[in-house]
Amino acid sequence: MSEELFSEKDRESLIGWMEQRGGNREQAEFAARQLMKRAAIMAEKEGIAPIEAMGKLLQKVADAERLVAENMGADFVGDSPNSPENRS
Repeated sequence: MSEELFSEKDRESLIGWMEQRGGNREQAEFAARQLMKRAAIMAEKEGIAPIEAMGKLLQKVADAERLVAENMGADFVGDSPNSPENRS
């Protein structure tokens, strides 16, 4: 399974990163698993290390997030109703 290609520390870090973007733990774990699967596929296709592929994917996520924020004229992460800053 693709999750085995990443250390427990890397998995937890990725889950935490996804939680910071407004997901609850369950959503963050799901998103992290999907990213790990995609990174494993990318690593195999490109002949690179899985962690390097994950870095490329996370950069794409961050770039897309930044683009959305610019188009919305606001801090996208902080404005999310599910972001930690806005949870009751």
